[in-house]
Amino acid sequence: MARSDNKSGKCFSSLTEERFKENPDYQEAYQFSAEFEPQKDVRYTWVYEHGMELCRQGREAIDVLDKKAEHMVKFLGPTSGFLVIAVNWLFHYKLHVTYVTMIPAILAILCFGFGLYAALRALRPVAQPLLPSTRVALESIAFFGSTEEARGNVVAGFDIAIQAQAIITKGKSACLRLSFKMFVFGFLSLLCALMLALPIFPFSAVVG
Repeated sequence: MARSDNKSGKCFSSLTEERFKENPDYQEAYQFSAEFEPQKDVRYTWVYEHGMELCRQGREAIDVLDKKAEHMVKFLGPTSGFLVIAVNWLFHYKLHVTYVTMIPAILAILCFGFGLYAALRALRPVAQPLLPSTRVALESIAFFGSTEEARGNVVAGFDIAIQAQAIITKGKSACLRLSFKMFVFGFLSLLCALMLALPIFPFSAVVG
């Protein structure tokens, strides 16, 4: 049974080839692929189709996460810039603003900025292992002389790409979760700053 590696789910882990090789699930898949011996009388067609379906689902999951990260970047980028301008404007005109009321506003900028960075990390390019090449397939058919044995040998390498996609998905998901948390914290900090700065709230006069 595949083991889970919590480290692969960290947002700021570097997803390099060395990082893949350090992952227990990837190591297990690589070892299985190297040690697997296809049987002559076994049909591997359905295994091949199942592996291709898992690869397709993994690719779709990565694409969905990338789209979500793009939406977070498009929202948090302009929002962070707007907050910087707004805080500068409040400092300049000093409209019901003290250093105490500016603390949550600055905190909101930091949260949105860090959330933007986390979303950008989710979009970073990752060089992932691919499915076995056609050369591997040709070498397999030449070595085994049987289509099913060759297919089984090639399919054994599918799990390497599948586990790599799982590692990438965990990393991107962790970045998006962190980005969303920073968005929530930033939004709450922004609300707090508005309540402290605007005169329509009764306690703003006390703080100011």
